[in-house]
Amino acid sequence: LNFGNPERPEIMAQLVEAIEGMSEACGFFDTPITGGNVSLYNETLSEAIYPTPVLGIVGLLPGAAPVGINFRRADREILLLGGLGQTDATRFGSTQYAKTVVRALWGLPPALDMDYEKRVHQAIRAIHAEGLAESAHDLSDGGLAVALAECCGSLGAQIELAAQGPLEHLLFHEAPSRILLSTAGAERVGAIARDHGVECLRLGSTAPDQLRISVNGQPVIQLPLSDLVFDIAGLL
Repeated sequence: LNFGNPERPEIMAQLVEAIEGMSEACGFFDTPITGGNVSLYNETLSEAIYPTPVLGIVGLLPGAAPVGINFRRADREILLLGGLGQTDATRFGSTQYAKTVVRALWGLPPALDMDYEKRVHQAIRAIHAEGLAESAHDLSDGGLAVALAECCGSLGAQIELAAQGPLEHLLFHEAPSRILLSTAGAERVGAIARDHGVECLRLGSTAPDQLRISVNGQPVIQLPLSDLVFDIAGLL
């Protein structure tokens, strides 16, 4: 738990709310926390750091082999488990896009439906148990466009989206309960998602040379893999 000066009422309120929120979530998901530490009084020129809980959690994956984030094979379907999600101008202010591009932060963090989150996790575990997911990646840090770029290593992707609203909201919002995956068994993945009451959208397919994202038939991102690999390696 990394926070500012707890002697200040607003910082103590952050600390209390974070602990109560973690307690509620751990009870709901039946998830133990295996490790962590507490670091307080983190300030620069009397300005506190962002409230930052960092949790150590260990899980087991019986049966099928672990799955990484990189696309592994060409001509695989790319699915979005959990759906496109929703955002608005208020909640978009807490995203990496807002911080990096707009250079401002505002509003509220994305809303979390814990029941839907649990069903998404139950669905992805069932998908993994049948060996259907060749890659899988969350969308929590940068949204859909960033997750797609991070999945591109030796393979790219052709993505077709149909949506309304601001383009940056569609591509970069960070609503929870969404997992990007590639598979050769899209029909079975869709059936498992339906069994768990979870939306599953087909976005496109893996491709050899580039990441291309089109929205309503118009290309909005088109980058060769060499540029993507260079940019992501530079960030790391």
